[in-house]
Formats: sequence, structure tokens, C-alpha cells
Amino acid sequence: KSFSDEDSLINKFSPLNDYAYYKWLFDKWIIKNKIQNKVTGFRFSNIWGPGESHKGEMASIVYKCYNEIKKTGSAKLFKYGEQERDFLYIKDCVDIIDWFIQNPKICGIYNIGSGVSNSFKEIVEEIFVVLNMPNKIEYINMPKILVKTYQNYTKLDLIKLREIGYDKQFSDYKDYIKDYVLNYLEKNIYV
Repeated sequence: KSFSDEDSLINKFSPLNDYAYYKWLFDKWIIKNKIQNKVTGFRFSNIWGPGESHKGEMASIVYKCYNEIKKTGSAKLFKYGEQERDFLYIKDCVDIIDWFIQNPKICGIYNIGSGVSNSFKEIVEEIFVVLNMPNKIEYINMPKILVKTYQNYTKLDLIKLREIGYDKQFSDYKDYIKDYVLNYLEKNIYV
């Protein structure tokens, strides 16, 4: 429920699922043992792009909905596609990691995201635009088993990343959807 990477806020976090809980425990351990000046850790947002087919159900909405649209001509979203995520295209993620490799003395725990939140509806509508297809979205109910643990919103705070000198700006999500769909998914390259 908190998207800051400030060490002092670690105990205010409320992980919503086991995956998040175990990542949180590790961050707490790093901070409790005061070794954040000896390690570099990353809290990745929703990374998406070429090479994610192996993720299965955890693949990005772009990958899953692209395949659904190509197969059926439509896409399904939980009502009403208003869930939002901080999506980071893999090319930006690689640039950030490379920057840390080039600056090995920088340590700590950092959020790795775009710092922007986009709705699932926006993302899927853009896939239809790129494919030059009519927008056909079917809204379905969220399964009750997910309601309590589903994250409806993420937007990472990138203040620490910017303060240490990472100043590259990220491209618009529409540009990245176009790149991913036309240069990779449509060509079946690095899927």
C-alpha cells in the first residue's frame, strides 16, 4: 500500500500477497542489519516487453491481451478496466540496471518503475489502435478469491532514484506499446 522506497517507511508497508510479503521481509532484513550501504536492491514495478512469454499468467497485460485480441478480436478486463499499474518497459529497465552497473558505488534499495500509472483500459485501447482494429473490450467480474489481495493501483515513488543522479526520462507508454506489438509480437520475435 506504500510505494516509497525510503528505508524509514519499511514497517508501514502492508504486503497484499505472499510474493510481496517475502520481498518485504528481505528488505526489512537488509535495513534491520544496516547493510543497505553494502548492497544494491531493486523493487521492480510491472516490467513488460519482449521475452516475457515464459511468465504465463504473470505476463503483462500487453502480452496477454495482444494474444487474446489476435485470437478472438476482443479483450477481457475486470470491470471497468480502471485498475492502474506503474508499467515499465523492459528497455527502460535495462537502461536503469546498466546505469547502476556503471555506478557501482551507489548502494541501497531502489524502486524501479516509470513513476506513472496507466489504467488497463488505456493499455488495451492502445493495443487496438496499434493493430488498427475496432476497440472491443468485454468487462468481467473480478473473481471473489482475488478481491482482497488484488492491487488495484500502483505508482512507484522514484525520488531516491532521481536523487542519486538517474535523470533519463521514459518514453510514453503508447510508444512502447507500438514498439512491442509491431517489432516483436507481430513478428514473433523474442516473445
